This record gives sequence, structure tokens and C-alpha cells, in this order.
Amino acid sequence: MGINDRLPAAFRERMEELLGADGLRFFASYASEAERALFVPAGRCSAFERVCPFPVERIPYLPGAYRFDCPSPGNQPLHHAGAFYVQDPSAMATVSAAPLRLGMKCLDLCAAPGGKSVQLASGIGCYDGGTGFLVSNEIQPARCKVLCGNLERMGFANLLVTNADAKRISAWYPSYFDLVLVDAPCSGEGMFRKDPAAIAEWSPSASGYCAKRQAMLLAEAAKTVAPGGYLLYSTCTFAPAENEQVVLAFLDAHPSFAPCDVPEALCGVTVSGVGLPSARRWYPHIAPGEGQFFALLRRTPDGEPVASLPFPDARLPLTAEEAYAVQEFLADTLLSYADLSLCAFGRARRIAVCPFPVPPENVFAAGVTLGTVEKGRLVPHHQFFKAFSERFLRKILLSPGDPRVAAYLSGAEIPLDGPASGWGVVTLAGLPLGGAKLSNGVAKNHYPKGLRLHA
Repeated sequence: MGINDRLPAAFRERMEELLGADGLRFFASYASEAERALFVPAGRCSAFERVCPFPVERIPYLPGAYRFDCPSPGNQPLHHAGAFYVQDPSAMATVSAAPLRLGMKCLDLCAAPGGKSVQLASGIGCYDGGTGFLVSNEIQPARCKVLCGNLERMGFANLLVTNADAKRISAWYPSYFDLVLVDAPCSGEGMFRKDPAAIAEWSPSASGYCAKRQAMLLAEAAKTVAPGGYLLYSTCTFAPAENEQVVLAFLDAHPSFAPCDVPEALCGVTVSGVGLPSARRWYPHIAPGEGQFFALLRRTPDGEPVASLPFPDARLPLTAEEAYAVQEFLADTLLSYADLSLCAFGRARRIAVCPFPVPPENVFAAGVTLGTVEKGRLVPHHQFFKAFSERFLRKILLSPGDPRVAAYLSGAEIPLDGPASGWGVVTLAGLPLGGAKLSNGVAKNHYPKGLRLHA
């Protein structure tokens, strides 16, 4: 039985009414395979194209996006190195609509599994030495763990991962962010081709239930937008009740916000919103992708941004023992470290580089975790190698095709090209894979067991 035969009758009727004669093309698109694409962060595209071992083709209307031909991209060494993130091209369109610039402060309110957070972090410069700051939030702890892993793999630094509800986030960050993304939970109609289970879970009443939650999320998110800042709303459904009607009701209740146009390149592969021309609808029969709705809104510039955040900072000063262990470790490991904002965090007293205040609860990750001090020594965390690879004194520079790449990713020791001793970072095509302890001509593997490839 094909997917069109399984589509709910109520869904078919609504889409036929919405699309008119174009409905035939819409339903015909369901007979083809779901589209996938890669997102490559800013500044990595040229290097990625030079070393990528499988065919890729740039998508001209989506910055950093590529079509690709590879059956298991997640097993590719470049994926482990953080060279790319696999994502539906229509999902990429949402963040592509945002006027991102380096140094912005952003919030991704409903962030898991992390594709849009990766795009945001790339666009605002959340790397070592960058000035962008991202709060990536996910209310479900299990999904938050996946979110952390994806952001860690990509090597980002200046971000906070939380699992708080929207009201807590708005209380912590009033009028603070330059851009807030609400990729709201929805009835998932844009997932029908990609995930057949979404069809079984759909019901005619789902949109009404989802719309109430979406309205709440949008209202709370609005409280966190700084004067002159942007609010970006998106879903992966086609239902007007969850899309345009939610946005129009929000605009009626929030006169300080107004709709904005999106880049012209996106208009060529989308259609105008229903009763809201500035909003955009992505349909699978118009451009490859599963489907997306997005609307960009801007708050009037009247008013002042928040002067200080209204929560007690959870960052803790290092003890004398911790400070000595960290100083000894960094002096032997990095080229420079005087500029790093060091603190302890949480009950486990993780040592972190965190230049921004940290809320007192519901925090999964803050800044970059260096590690923990055990018996007077710093035991480094995987994120330390991923985020600060450019600063390392010792680098094991591997190229695609080097057999040591597969050996390292499977957890084995790898031989060194010369004598060295101490902690080092293993890189692939200049991008960090992870850490190793160098001694006696070999690199002892410290790639996390849960991430290793198995033959």
C-alpha cells in the first residue's frame, strides 16, 4: 500500500481545498523518496567540498546546504569531525530566513534534535573566539541529551543547553535576545513521507490541541525578544490553524511585533502564507523537502534591552586545588588560555569555560566542559577537544583515506609520526575528531565509547 492510500481522508480534503489544482502535484510528490541534505557550517564549505568522499551538490537557495548521495552519512568520519549535519532541506529554510550576523544573542526554544541550533550557532559565531551566544532549549531530558551530543560534535563553544519550560525561560531572559526561534511542536503533517508513524498518530483534532500549545510558546518567547529583535516561528505541518492563524492571533495580541519579508531566494521555492503574504509555505511538489511553514516577525525598537539577568549565577569559583590542576593542565596542552573564563559548574563540579551567566537549574551544558579534577589532575572531557582544537600544542593531523582515521574512530591506539608526550587532539582535514594521550610513539585513544564505530 502506497503512502497516498494511507493518508487520512480529512487531511486529503483539506489539502485539496488549500491547493486547488496544485493538489495533484502535491500528492504525486509523495510517491518519491524523502529528500535529505547536509548543512555545512560557515567557513567550512570549501574544505568540505575538497575532501568529501561522496557526491555532493550545493543547493543555491539555502546557504551551506548540499544534496548528497551516501547511504549512511552518520558513519562517515567527516560526520564525526563535525563537518556537516544531516537535515531536511525544508527545515533548513527556516533559519535561512533569519537575518543572522556574528555576535548576536539567540534562543532556540524547542531545539532538539539540534539542526536549527547548528545553523544558528554557525551564523552568529558560537566558536572559540567568536562572540555569538546561543541558548538551546529542549523540555524533554532524553531529547536534550541528543541535542547536547549534536552541538558538541559540531565543536561549538558559546552556548547554553537547557531543559526548561517556556515560562521559566521567559522569566530568566526578559527582553534579552536579538533573535528567538520557536520551531513549535505540531501535528507533523510534513513528516508523513519521512515517518509513516506520523500518519497513524494524526487526527482531525490534533491541530486544535497543537495550536493552543503553539500560542503559549509564541507568547512566552515574545517576552525574551529585545527591542528591535526578531521572532521566527515555524512548524513542519500544513494546517493553517497551526500556522497562519497562530501568527495572526499573536500579532493581534502583540502590536509591538510586525511581520517581515524573508530573503528573495526563499520566495522562489515557497508560496505565500494563507492570509499572511510575508509568511512562507514550503511544499514538496515545489522544491525538494518534506514541508515547512515559517514566519519572521520583528519587535519595534522602542525600549531598552535588559541591563542584567534576573537569576542567581550558578557559576562557581575554582577551589585552590582545582585552579592548580587546571593551570598545570592548560599550560601543557594549549598554546594560549589566559583569555578563558573558567568556572566550576553543578554538583559534579565540572570545570568549564563559560563567559556568560548560568541559570540555577535545568541546565544540561554550559559553555565548554574542560573536564573534572580527580586526585589533583584534570581529566579532560570530549567537548574540550572539539571546541578548542585550534589552540592545541599537539595535533595529530590525519587526512581522508589514512587508515588511522578508522582505527581512531573504533577506539584503537594509533601510531604517531614522531615522538611526543602529553594530551593532543586528533584532527581530520583540519577538523577535530577527539582527544588522545600521546606517549611512547602512540596515541592512546580517548574517543568516547558511545560514539565509536564498530566493524
